[in-house]
Order: sequence, then C-alpha cells, then structure tokens
Amino acid sequence: MKVKILKIYKKIDDFLFSDTAFILGFLANLGLVTGAYIIFYSIISLSFFENIIMIWRINIFTIIYLLLHGMAFMT
Repeated sequence: MKVKILKIYKKIDDFLFSDTAFILGFLANLGLVTGAYIIFYSIISLSFFENIIMIWRINIFTIIYLLLHGMAFMT
C-alpha cells in the first residue's frame, strides 16, 4: 500500500514541476488576468481603443512576472 501511495505521489510531483504544468498555469493566469481587466475597464467605461491598450500593457507585465516566477521554480 505504501508503495502505491509513493508512486502516486511521485507522479503528482513529476507533473507539478514539469513544463506542462508551467504552461497550463501560465495560460490560466493570463486568461484570468485578461478577463478581470476586461470586466474592470468595461465597468469604468473606457473607450474600446483605450481598453485594448490598457489590457495589452497589463498583460505584458503579467507575462514578464509569470515567466520570472516560472524560472524561479525551474531552478
């Protein structure tokens, strides 16, 4: 029984620290941030063009943050 639990733990551990988990987490965080800012800026009634500029500016910072965060976990 202990061996089965250790094998399951090893599989979970391998997945959590794999490149696949990093990419899935990156895309999920990017999608959540984008969705939240679209809703936020729609509520405060910016024009559509300003809305797109602000979303991309924020996403660039989000991408940089997530890449640095991921690189810290990979080392």
